[in-house]
Amino acid sequence: PKGISSSHWGAQKFLAKPYASDGELHFTSLIPFGINSIDAWWTAYDLVQIAAKEIGEAEAYFSCKSIRPNVTRVSGASSPASFSRYVRVEGWEPVETRPTISAVTDVIKRLGGAELYGRDSLVPLRELIQNARDAIVAKRTIEGRTSTWGTITVSLTSDAGGDVLSVADNGVGMSERTMTNYLLDFGTSYWQSGDCLMEFPSLNFEQFSPVGEFGIGFFSVFMLGSKIKVTSRTSSDGLQQTRVLEFHNGLSTRPVLRLANHEEQLLESGTTVAVSLADKKAIDWILTPKREQIKPLMTNTKFRDRWTLTEALAWQCPACDVDIVVVEDGTEQRAVQANDWISMEPEQLFRRLFLHRKDVDRVLQTKRSQFHLETVEKLNDPDGRTLGRASLIDNLSQLRDSNGLYGIATSGPFRSSVQLLTPGIMLGKPTSASRNAAEPLAFEDHRVTSDWASLQANHAKNSKHFSDIEYLSGHAAYVRSLCGDMTELNVYLYCGKATSLKAIIQSGLKFDKVYLYPLNMFMHGGPIGGCETGNPSHIGVTMGRMTNGKLLKMDDPLARSSHPRWKQFWYSLWGAAIEAIAIAWQCDLTRLLQNATSVNSENDLLNEPAIFKRPG
Repeated sequence: PKGISSSHWGAQKFLAKPYASDGELHFTSLIPFGINSIDAWWTAYDLVQIAAKEIGEAEAYFSCKSIRPNVTRVSGASSPASFSRYVRVEGWEPVETRPTISAVTDVIKRLGGAELYGRDSLVPLRELIQNARDAIVAKRTIEGRTSTWGTITVSLTSDAGGDVLSVADNGVGMSERTMTNYLLDFGTSYWQSGDCLMEFPSLNFEQFSPVGEFGIGFFSVFMLGSKIKVTSRTSSDGLQQTRVLEFHNGLSTRPVLRLANHEEQLLESGTTVAVSLADKKAIDWILTPKREQIKPLMTNTKFRDRWTLTEALAWQCPACDVDIVVVEDGTEQRAVQANDWISMEPEQLFRRLFLHRKDVDRVLQTKRSQFHLETVEKLNDPDGRTLGRASLIDNLSQLRDSNGLYGIATSGPFRSSVQLLTPGIMLGKPTSASRNAAEPLAFEDHRVTSDWASLQANHAKNSKHFSDIEYLSGHAAYVRSLCGDMTELNVYLYCGKATSLKAIIQSGLKFDKVYLYPLNMFMHGGPIGGCETGNPSHIGVTMGRMTNGKLLKMDDPLARSSHPRWKQFWYSLWGAAIEAIAIAWQCDLTRLLQNATSVNSENDLLNEPAIFKRPG
């Protein structure tokens, strides 16, 4: 046994059979727990704590009954020091040293609100929708429902007390234990707990992947108001077991848990969270488009002054896999249809991603944007799951000049951060608890990116937008870095003209030596001295030794060479040219690199050529 299992086995090995005496249950040890068995001792202590809790609850239950239990407490369970008198230790002292937080409310205010998320008014909505989404997808999994079943309803209404924003779902709902132990336990995720497995033993986590993992999102709702009502009911509860948890004054007073009255009872399982907004500014705060400023690239962007709640949620939840319906001013509108981002027309997709911009019509009509709209392709994993829909930008200067299209990385279904090089949308995973930044899942596996990148290379080859070799070279470099096939792009200087690697390979390179020249023409104004562009043994690499285009989160996933230098430039045009030489000569790549001169340098801009000798 390893890990927790090992500690449990160790605890059982030391513990003797418990016995009852004078109303107490006594645990003892056969031999002392030495310094190598500290984890096992603490596991024994945790087990005794569980026993003490169970016996205490039984004692409370029987206190009003005629039957009295013989055992009402566990000896030594009050503290580690007390327990060590019965279950002995040797060579160390069991002192409770786990971290504690005294000012819990202050910590929650700091880490669960504006100081973590900033003044982003959509964060509380996002977190509530995230919880609703997880509850619905869990119910889909448990009950075998379709991948589009379930609805999240977001409502903005007014009553005598002011405006109320509510998020309702028809998911699994929350039991009393879940509402009190997990919803209110800052930093604890219910989906990762043992109680979740006990309540939903049929929940298959290979099929269900919760977005919530930090256990702090619910507390962001206090950014909107201090009066909050949570109403929930599980599938196993009857109508009358609907429960209400109310916060009357934020986190400064204890919440109230009660049974729902007749009007509050839920007809089916699910949860509704209603927030009484602090003031009218909260509404304006929510309905003011977010300014996604990417300096210095987007200095000319025109932002909208106001949007509807439907537009705000479509922008914030662009890849949601659950329907989101908005009820505003008595009118119902669908903000997002489950997984519609996978099949909607590219122009519709970009309009959703750029709902915050006033100039979206102008941007979409540019020739550059039209090219990207025509070349949006899916990124699918080996199981067929779509991880993104995007094009590949050819040069960042084009984005700067036109304030054009760019990409979005999500945290699960929700908008997170900008991806400049991939106009479109990429599913990602958060890199921080605030979810303000994410890394695309597609870039973790070359099997996802290689086919997509190869398609992008083919689009570039057939497009009139790449008449300039500089732009085409930048595009080819990114294709290469994603393990795509860029061998048909004319980005190398060979025999006096721009040539593809495919043509160079087909030439056979029938020479004993081949010279690879780093042509940093875009930085140095032209080819370097010594490169004879008409010499068939000279190959000019238009981006030189530049290796700053690595996008995959791995080193040479195709394992083409074990040479220590190879991992530094395999993903560049320089590395692609070296591989092409090996293919043309039909020799081992590692052996070719071992016999080469000046293959690489710590200085990527070094103008010295690399010389390759044909292996004997």
